[in-house]
Amino acid sequence: MNKILLLLAISFLTINAQAKDELNPYGRLLMGGGIEAEVAFFKSPNKEGLHDALIKFYGLEAFDMGIDKKVLKYRAIKSGRGIAYVHGEVTRLFLTDAATSDNWYEAYLGKKIKLGVNYESSKSVQPQHLLTEFQKTKK
Repeated sequence: MNKILLLLAISFLTINAQAKDELNPYGRLLMGGGIEAEVAFFKSPNKEGLHDALIKFYGLEAFDMGIDKKVLKYRAIKSGRGIAYVHGEVTRLFLTDAATSDNWYEAYLGKKIKLGVNYESSKSVQPQHLLTEFQKTKK
């Protein structure tokens, strides 16, 4: 009986963990100022009703900040007139108010860098690969 309960508990935790790690199948490629960022959004909203993201930055400023080519999980929080993506206590990406027609992303990598979505290149972003890479670094 105890073994059955243990197996049920493990199954529940595994399914729950998988659901939390499920990503939107469509990623974004952000570009600007010599920086690129691959972004994959989690399918389930967080406690604030926003979607956390896995983000992988490329470029000189990302290298200088020690995050070049590293997939990190960023918590989405409401901030002023937009959404801030925070890792630890550091905001690395900000989306201006989506209600305006001229919304854009800003990266904070030692300086503020304006990024735009490259919709054509975004088709090559593979969210599941970002998740796999992120999970490998957590171990």
